[in-house]
Amino acid sequence: MNGFENLEIGENVHIGDNAFFRAERGLKIGDNTHFVRNVIIYTHSHNYEGRYLPYDDSFINKEVEIGKNVWVGIKTTILPGTVIGDGAIIGAGSTVVGDKPAGAIFGAAKASEIKRRDDQHYQDLESKGQYGGVNGKKYEK
Repeated sequence: MNGFENLEIGENVHIGDNAFFRAERGLKIGDNTHFVRNVIIYTHSHNYEGRYLPYDDSFINKEVEIGKNVWVGIKTTILPGTVIGDGAIIGAGSTVVGDKPAGAIFGAAKASEIKRRDDQHYQDLESKGQYGGVNGKKYEK
C-alpha cells in the first residue's frame, strides 16, 4: 500500500492476499468490510490529456470511499473517485467507478466505451512527437 497517511481503515476489515492499494489522494474503508484476494484500489491515475502520449507524469487525484459491511470479490479493481455505499457487494472481476448505492450488488460487465479522448489534443501531440516513456516522463529516442 502507498499513501498510508491518507488511509483510514475501520475495525474488522479483512484484506486478502495480493491486494494493491494506492491511497495517496485518500482512501476510507468502513468497519466490517472484506476484500477477497487480488483487489486493486487506485486514488489517482495518469493524465491522458497532459503533455505526452499516451499519458504524462502528472496525475488526476480522486479520493475513494468504501462504506461499512461491504464485500469486494476477487480480482476487483476500484478506480479513483469511487464511492461504495454501506452493505454493497461487488462481484468477482468487476471494475468499479463512480457512486454505488448502499445495499446494491454489482457484477462484472464487459468492457464498454466510457469516454473519448480529445481528438485535437491527441493529434497535436502526435504531430509534435510528444510521447511518454516509463511513468509518463518524456520519451527521448
